[in-house]
Amino acid sequence: MKKVLFALILAMQSMLGAEALAAPCAMSNLSAYLGLGAAGCTIGNLRFSNFALLAQPTDSIPFASISVTPFAMGANNIGLDFGVNQSDGPGVPFLDNLISYRVTALGGSITGASLFFTGSSSTGDGVVTVIENLCIGGLFLGVDGVSLCSGIPRDLIVVNIGGIADPMMSVAFLSAGALAVVTDIGVDGGLAGTASLQSASNRFRFVPEPGTLLLMAAGLLALFGFGAARAVRIPRLA
Repeated sequence: MKKVLFALILAMQSMLGAEALAAPCAMSNLSAYLGLGAAGCTIGNLRFSNFALLAQPTDSIPFASISVTPFAMGANNIGLDFGVNQSDGPGVPFLDNLISYRVTALGGSITGASLFFTGSSSTGDGVVTVIENLCIGGLFLGVDGVSLCSGIPRDLIVVNIGGIADPMMSVAFLSAGALAVVTDIGVDGGLAGTASLQSASNRFRFVPEPGTLLLMAAGLLALFGFGAARAVRIPRLA
């Protein structure tokens, strides 16, 4: 039994490759995530890496004050929650931040993405917007970091305008090994309104490769067979 388990572990590690050795993502602030570089960190079977802040045309939300919380609630809900806790009043400069990063599937593929926010409010001409730009299977090659997608571009947007919120949007697509992602978080009180936002979350759907599923099934069958053989073994008479 120990040999079967050992062989199963070695085979799984071989399939996932060295990328799976990245440290698990931890709850921290955006400053820490910006320092992860290409190695990144992992949540389940997804690796998040190459975090960067894109140039801002307006006042930025201080990145040191943005918290990052990883979460995994099954293969369909793996992602990051960006806690901003920002408010903007009438005539106050528009608060904005563009967070760029890459998501890579380990031992499988990505087949969908969701964007949603919590704790949003707005009055008057105030508005909260969170836009997620995806480059499926490619990279954003434009100098602005969010244009000229070399793969398939898709956009998600959630808004709260005048107190009316549309807090969640999802998209499904053909399997991709990696995505380039830019999350644009904006809080604008307008000329005579208010706006506030607690957090914005990105979620991704992971699907294991058929080979990985077959390997796991083979391991389970081997263990089941081993246990069954022991269960039916008749003790020898002295």
